[in-house]
Amino acid sequence: MRQLIISGHLGKDPQMSATKSGEQMCRFRICSSYKKQGKDEDLWVAVTVMGKLADNCARSLHQGSWCLVSGTPSLESYTGRDGKFHTDLHVFAGNVEFGPMQSNGQQGYGQQPYGGYGQPPQQQYYAPPPQQMPPQPAYNNQPPPPQGQEGNANAAPPQQPPSQDDPNFTPF
Repeated sequence: MRQLIISGHLGKDPQMSATKSGEQMCRFRICSSYKKQGKDEDLWVAVTVMGKLADNCARSLHQGSWCLVSGTPSLESYTGRDGKFHTDLHVFAGNVEFGPMQSNGQQGYGQQPYGGYGQPPQQQYYAPPPQQMPPQPAYNNQPPPPQGQEGNANAAPPQQPPSQDDPNFTPF
């Protein structure tokens, strides 16, 4: 089975319709940008979604929204209004993942200053500065003293494990 996974931004709002049998169908086109010989290229893909997922797509996706689509690819050929022969890449989607929510409540990266169709803006994440670890006591089979009791003369002495010479020693 052929499977295509592609991500991109919607060029227009999704279009809802119904099949002759009454099943819901949603169609939209996404643009996926890539580099070819150092230049940015756009690949437009027609997507069809059926059933309950179609309703979710129609309600959640808008022009400029980012989504990830996986499904069965096909090539569709047709003669355009200009009389030229065209071929489109089409995906019959079985799964659609929506992009992150914006502050205005819409999905995806739409209405961004970079144009809304290429890759989303790269966010920079900074790691916090490393923290210095407190000095560790040397290994001597004794636990470190509790916090705040380093100089307390009333602190209980550390307990040693029972020895086999001890009359109260019982092995497990």
